[in-house]
Amino acid sequence: MLSTNFQVLEKALVLFEIARGPVEQKAGRIAAIVKEHEASVSFNPTWLEGSEKVVMEAVASRVSPLVSHPGRIVVTSRCVYFQPFNVVSSAPVLRFPLKAVVNVMRRVRGLDPTGLELFFSEADATDSLYVTFKSEAIRNKFYETVLQQPYLSWTPKTSHRMLREWQQGRLSNYQYLMWLNMQSDRSFNDLTQYPVFPWVLTDFTSEALNLKDKSVFRDLSKPMGALNPKRLDACRQRYFDMEEANEGLEDDNPMKTPPFLYGCHYSTPGFVVYYLLRKAPQLMLRLQNGRFDMADRLMSSVADTFHSVYTNATDLKELTPEFYTLPATFMVNSERLDFGTKQDGSPVDDVQLPPWARDPIDFIHKMREVRGPYVYAGYTSRIPFSWSAPPQPLTRRGVMLGTYRRWRASTCRETCTSGST
Repeated sequence: MLSTNFQVLEKALVLFEIARGPVEQKAGRIAAIVKEHEASVSFNPTWLEGSEKVVMEAVASRVSPLVSHPGRIVVTSRCVYFQPFNVVSSAPVLRFPLKAVVNVMRRVRGLDPTGLELFFSEADATDSLYVTFKSEAIRNKFYETVLQQPYLSWTPKTSHRMLREWQQGRLSNYQYLMWLNMQSDRSFNDLTQYPVFPWVLTDFTSEALNLKDKSVFRDLSKPMGALNPKRLDACRQRYFDMEEANEGLEDDNPMKTPPFLYGCHYSTPGFVVYYLLRKAPQLMLRLQNGRFDMADRLMSSVADTFHSVYTNATDLKELTPEFYTLPATFMVNSERLDFGTKQDGSPVDDVQLPPWARDPIDFIHKMREVRGPYVYAGYTSRIPFSWSAPPQPLTRRGVMLGTYRRWRASTCRETCTSGST
């Protein structure tokens, strides 16, 4: 015990010395200490049960929203174990039986193909373990090792099978869209790639919702930025102006920017925490340096939010699965937190619902009731746009061209490797 105390004191003195030292040396010295600590910690085999033996062990980080927990991950014939380096809970080792695994997916995180996610429920995609490894090679080896274990009974579902089941009505729109999100590196554990669901309705102000009226449905063949003709014209004009400004500039000129119609994305960490303010307020506190955003910028009304995404040139956000999932906890300020008061004097509390919704549960039910041939046809048009490869350069009549900063990870890596900007 005394020896351990001296070791802790010694490390504390080293950190104090680093803190007082040159700024340019801090990052390197701290990284060296972390690396030494990780190398000194090994998995504790006393957590294994019965005849379990370690098949593979690796350094990995468990990913949760806005947090990464470094540690060691182990796979045996029966389980996957994760032992964090920094133990601050009553469960120093997490155990995940392989027989409970219903899906195993390789992930791209932070532009690096080093992630892996294990799912434990067909109905709840939030029930998962998401980890990242030091390299793609280690990730792939761990993935193959997991697949070889006898207690894993998972069978992959092909895209063709899932598409056919959706077309035949055996999968709901919700189930199919969730599956597409999972196949697209989107995860509830990663706010930078959080699952995306579309706005389907456009009427959030009427006393009654008439689903027989086609005008209450959003045109799903178009992105949010193309729904409002006036806004689309302004985006096109900016596109033409950028093309004109680029004329005569060399490709390596830093002033030359690829023209685009939309300068923002339909999903960002900021948009996600905007929607999840009441369900997970800690996420906004982490993103906003311990404070909630200004009251007028917080989500307070479904109608106001839709009005913004329909008219605002810098607001094109789609929805999250929570808008179609019970319970509707993300709409209720159940902890009675003080989110401030808007400029008009009204406090930000529970989300104001459309007049046609009696309560949050009724709102979710009505959002999920939106179905039928018109919506199905819209999804068949929308899906290729949201889940396709980066678009080729479009003509001036195109409406799908987003900023080049939206390109998927593989394209970004190829661009960085080639030295292009």
